[in-house]
Amino acid sequence: GRLTVNMKTLHDRNTEALQRIREISWEDSLTQVSNRAHFGVLANAMYEQCMRKHKRLALLFLDLDNFKQVNDQHGHDAGDALLRIFAQRARGVLERHRTDYPQTETALARLSGDEFAVLCRGLREAAAWDLGCRITAGLSGMRFVWQGLPHAITASVGIAMITPPRPGEPELSVFQILNEADTACLHAKSIGGARPVIYRPDADEMVA
Repeated sequence: GRLTVNMKTLHDRNTEALQRIREISWEDSLTQVSNRAHFGVLANAMYEQCMRKHKRLALLFLDLDNFKQVNDQHGHDAGDALLRIFAQRARGVLERHRTDYPQTETALARLSGDEFAVLCRGLREAAAWDLGCRITAGLSGMRFVWQGLPHAITASVGIAMITPPRPGEPELSVFQILNEADTACLHAKSIGGARPVIYRPDADEMVA
């Protein structure tokens, strides 16, 4: 009777509350994209699936080139506003990219500060390069205005490709692959920024 109904209502409310807590714990509160903890879960799950099914996985490391200038000049409120705009633009690029590559699965996360990462399952290197170009091009004409002062905003993108190892080759961890993408991103910054770079073990062979 009434007790059963009340218990069911309480259960439903508790379930909804737990789901909301789970969503909050996986979400970056500033940008509303996945946070670093959720990225780790997603990355490991995608990685294991790719190894098991012999699929490709691309990891893109994104870093705003001139975030520190905006943050130092105008303060954290300006920096936070810029990060929200960047996350929104990156989401838009990913949505358009999925339209052109419907067989792929993508995820966007904020790792820390102005560092973001994108996971793309089912992409070949050429398509990952195309996505990196789209991200940088999507910012090329952007002007971030704060207190009447405009700032040109660009981003560097490092790309690391994850493929099942050949017989006898060691299997890399997600952490090692993230470091490869970060290294490629740093290389992009060192040659002027505002571009994607594909990781290669030899810096002279990185694709820019």
